[in-house]
Amino acid sequence: KVYLENTASTMGVFGGHGYGTTPCYHFVGQKVWARQFNPERSTDNCLTEGSDIWIFGFKTEGPSGKGFTFRDGSRAEAICGDATIATTDGTPCIENTESDVFAFMRTGGCGPCHTFEVAVKETQGGLTRCLDALDMPPYQEEYYFIPGYIGVRKPL
Repeated sequence: KVYLENTASTMGVFGGHGYGTTPCYHFVGQKVWARQFNPERSTDNCLTEGSDIWIFGFKTEGPSGKGFTFRDGSRAEAICGDATIATTDGTPCIENTESDVFAFMRTGGCGPCHTFEVAVKETQGGLTRCLDALDMPPYQEEYYFIPGYIGVRKPL
């Protein structure tokens, strides 16, 4: 069991040690409760594999990484936070692979082209679908809300 309260992790300055190669947080088969959670500057800001994770209050930060990656039967809730400073290269804000996920959040940034073009990339039962930024309700000029994404594993 892991309890995180007001934690932050950054993978160094842009191009620094670990940047873009190592998840800020990587949970495997754990039960995790995180509040005021701030992972940033990695290709996977928060990666869970077969974990149960509850996140309340967060800020993830790119510039080229996913906010959250849930896979291998993870069960996750990510509630009330900002996924910020992405790129428009197709990297999703949330990647859900064969996991149960609920997410309620918004995206943001600090300049042009700091948005996720893909809000969610989901693979369930071998089928992949994407929810694009244009499918989401807008927030300010180029950002949006993810107002209650639910991804559920398909029965085998």
